[in-house]
Amino acid sequence: MRPTPRFWHTVALAGVLAGLGVLAERPAGMLGGGVLGAWLLTSQYTALTEFRAVGERLDVTVDPVREAVVVDESVSVTASISLASPTQSRIEATVRTPPGAALDDDTETTVVLEPGETTATTTFTCSFPVAGEFDYPPVSVTIRSHNGTVTETLPVDADQRLRVDPRRPRNLHIGQGGDRVDAYGEHAAGSGPSGLVPEEIRQYVTGDTLDRIDWKATARLRSPHVREFETETDRKTIIAVDHSERMNHGPEGRTMLDYAREVGLGHARAAESFNDPLGFYAIGDEGITVRQRPTTAPLGYRHIRNALHDLEPTAVGEHSPADRGRDRLARPADARSTARRLAGDDSSFSETVSPFLADTDAYVQRIESDPLFEGIRRILAETDGQIWLVLLTTDARRDRIRDAASLVASEGGTLSLFLTPQVLFDADSMDDLSVAYDRYASFESFRRSVDRGPRTEVYEMGPGDRLDAILAARRRARQ
Repeated sequence: MRPTPRFWHTVALAGVLAGLGVLAERPAGMLGGGVLGAWLLTSQYTALTEFRAVGERLDVTVDPVREAVVVDESVSVTASISLASPTQSRIEATVRTPPGAALDDDTETTVVLEPGETTATTTFTCSFPVAGEFDYPPVSVTIRSHNGTVTETLPVDADQRLRVDPRRPRNLHIGQGGDRVDAYGEHAAGSGPSGLVPEEIRQYVTGDTLDRIDWKATARLRSPHVREFETETDRKTIIAVDHSERMNHGPEGRTMLDYAREVGLGHARAAESFNDPLGFYAIGDEGITVRQRPTTAPLGYRHIRNALHDLEPTAVGEHSPADRGRDRLARPADARSTARRLAGDDSSFSETVSPFLADTDAYVQRIESDPLFEGIRRILAETDGQIWLVLLTTDARRDRIRDAASLVASEGGTLSLFLTPQVLFDADSMDDLSVAYDRYASFESFRRSVDRGPRTEVYEMGPGDRLDAILAARRRARQ
């Protein structure tokens, strides 16, 4: 308990009376001081008893009108205090907003329960400039004794959490070849029997049962195929998001990274709903920037969601535009083919180029220095057991993507690759829909080629309205 100014004034008065009584040799003064002192002691005991009773009967609630809002959106919060029976004490509860929250003007966050009352309520509004999940701090409850001499302050857990989502990109499309699919609506173990995970796809042979046919692969490959399964052990889901500078492409609020973040959050929610081990890595221009090891703890899932919310594009460092130009170095097979064609050429051009084509180790060194490829290599090295890698990036560096898919398959992992087609994000891509379709067709050809790899599924993600416009224009042109 804390004494109030009235308590100290009373103490001072009792001391003055007692002092004057001693100096004047008047028993009445000493008696008056003793009476005031006894009254203070009795008041303190009475207040202590009452404070304990109030603490046991007091109910404090903090109730946001919604459990989730978007950044900068105001949310109304109702705070109330109640008692099973009235008390003579005055109760004041002050609600504190989570760090980073901004209160709207003329908003009152304090609830006052006057003596004799049993309920009191107030409503205030606040907003959040950043995305994430926020816990309301404990409510500060102050109880004042009926005679105003002492107070007691105690914290009461608000037990409320608010999720603040980033402003979502409109018309999110996830699909293959323009057809929308639900890429994370199923259990992470795949669509096979319980306890099994997809191993590989092969052609249908006599004796295979119909329930083993993979209809998506059958439609894609135009002949019956079945999916082989193996027993599931400790497979972990890893979400890896490319947030390099090249993902900062597109209109504000609808960049490649915005769409990648949204798809990543969808996978995180699906993994949590099935209690699957979930990890998260973010890869920027210089390599891995965020590392969250696989977890099934509720707090771990929350940290991953917050990390996704907080992602911003990294600045281009040593990987300058010149480096990206050199990234066009031929793949080993292409280099060897060109070297054979130049073998009988005695020109100065052939003499200059041939030494570079002969050294295919340069290609290996180049991909190992690529931040995205190196990040994936580290993810595979750091994760024990089976891994399902959900990789979200752009199609800007197709050779590197192909190499990454091959790496995941060679290490026994399963890859779900989500790509943002460059054509859907270029500002002028919709000026000529015929050219835009040719670019999308090139992307789709690349997507299918990677999708044929073992244990690999490749999806497109981006603004569905733009893709629909490109495909609709193509259909009209063919009519």
